[in-house]
Amino acid sequence: MHLIIKILLLAVHEGIVVKNRLLEVAHDDHDDEPVKTGWLAYTPPPLAIPLNYADTSKWNRWDTKAVSGIFIAGLVLDRMNWLSQDQISEGRVGDLSGFEGGEIRGLRFGAVGTLNFEKPWVYTIFGATNAFDKGFETEDFDNIILFDWRLDIPFFKNSVMSIGKQKEPISGERVQSLLFNQMQERSAAADAMLPSRNVGIVWNGSSPEKYSSWGIGVFND
Repeated sequence: MHLIIKILLLAVHEGIVVKNRLLEVAHDDHDDEPVKTGWLAYTPPPLAIPLNYADTSKWNRWDTKAVSGIFIAGLVLDRMNWLSQDQISEGRVGDLSGFEGGEIRGLRFGAVGTLNFEKPWVYTIFGATNAFDKGFETEDFDNIILFDWRLDIPFFKNSVMSIGKQKEPISGERVQSLLFNQMQERSAAADAMLPSRNVGIVWNGSSPEKYSSWGIGVFND
């Protein structure tokens, strides 16, 4: 014998609510500003953080009373292959088969985490070799460079002060990671005219209810 009990809380017919037994949720009338949660900085980590980043049983995750963090790394590969080339194209630009091949575009590695004060500070330390977003002062592509070292400190009025080597808040295309760009590459103007990263201080904040964010910075050079 099976006993099935169904309780109908809400029913809508042709766009009209015909039954509503849902509990009313009391709203707070205070005009408090929204609390900024999650990532503090105006730029995301250089690599995507795993969904299980809070699992302290993982070998690349540590959690102490003073410091917490996770180590992450990524290998970026490029591969070019021409599917076909007609005689007209070959007559104009030559045989393209010599440009086919693959390479390691970059190796990125580092750590992100928190300094566990009452209001935690977020730290970012990342290095790379032969990376696309190389430091502006780099001349030798084979060098390992430290291209991100930054502290994101909670500031007043739901804002954050970011101190260290970081991206300048000039262009949305330049600030966001290449992984999230709509096109395969950034525009030539963004790479040629804007620095990748620089040492400085950025005061930034956001207004979620107005879908806006802002950043003001002072940088070296």
